[in-house]
Amino acid sequence: MNVLKILLALSILTFSGAQFASAADAVTEAVGFTTLTIDGDSLNFIGLSMVNAVEFQGVVDSVNGDTVTFTGDASALNQGTYFFELVSGALEGLNSQVADITGNSIQLGDPIGDLHNAADITGASFRLRQLMTLGGVFGDSLGSIALKTGGSASEADEVLLYDGTSFTSYYFQKDDLGFLGGDGWRTSADSFTNATDTPIYFTDGVIVKRKDSAPVNIKLLGSVKTGKTSVGLGVGLNFLANPYPVDTVTLGTSGLYTDGNTDTSLNDGASASEADEVLINDAGVFSSFYYQIDSLGFLGGDGWRSSADSFAVSADVVIASGTSVVVKKKGNDANVTLNQPF
Repeated sequence: MNVLKILLALSILTFSGAQFASAADAVTEAVGFTTLTIDGDSLNFIGLSMVNAVEFQGVVDSVNGDTVTFTGDASALNQGTYFFELVSGALEGLNSQVADITGNSIQLGDPIGDLHNAADITGASFRLRQLMTLGGVFGDSLGSIALKTGGSASEADEVLLYDGTSFTSYYFQKDDLGFLGGDGWRTSADSFTNATDTPIYFTDGVIVKRKDSAPVNIKLLGSVKTGKTSVGLGVGLNFLANPYPVDTVTLGTSGLYTDGNTDTSLNDGASASEADEVLINDAGVFSSFYYQIDSLGFLGGDGWRSSADSFAVSADVVIASGTSVVVKKKGNDANVTLNQPF
């Protein structure tokens, strides 16, 4: 569905534009782009397999509920929406959207100090990056957007973002008549409010509803995310992106299932109806996969299986770069940790 192309042969660059809590800190990142192919006349389940560059790095001094403090000053980061990520320690990969930044204090969207042992957070290194936006990913003007534009969501291609409860439909409005609210990104519920800067969380899957028969290619520039990635999965449907720009992530290596710990792993079971499911789209057809535990000894053994065949091993099924899957979580919420695939 997409082709990976890394500029400069994945050269490692020192990002000199970032601000750091200590002059001794440094960040090296591989930069490049992926090409996302949006197929015609179909629903495309894509993921942003690149991230924006690190803009601040520091070490956590303390955590209390949703507030993290550190030595330094990040108050200059007042443009855009950021996400916080731990990049060392026992909770490496833990991340949260930033609600506010004030000097040496960061307020997060999640009370990580209540949800986790504070001792596992204090002393860990963290990074701040801006989230990519609708306009940044798909284009912010009539001259830069490859998707179909239109006077309403029914005419234009739609980008669907899920908030855990419901979808919001976005489209690029072309206001030929001059009274619809102007050109630019809008929601189907509001043709006047500019939605160009709507953030897309880096682990969230995105659905693009393409209404022309011709495919379009979207070049996504950014940095390669390294390290583990923690993802919260709630009961129900979760749209999960592959955050890494490689096609070597498989069900077996992803980290979605580890030891069956219901707090940190998908739930296993004797069938797809009992276990959590991973739904992968291929040309409009979903295949369901689950981790089978064959306690009776005649179902086909333990391991990843498809709902269509409990005997054939599915551990090598690929979650491609630039795509997303649907995780159907049953019974309880969980925080899984995706493994770095390179």
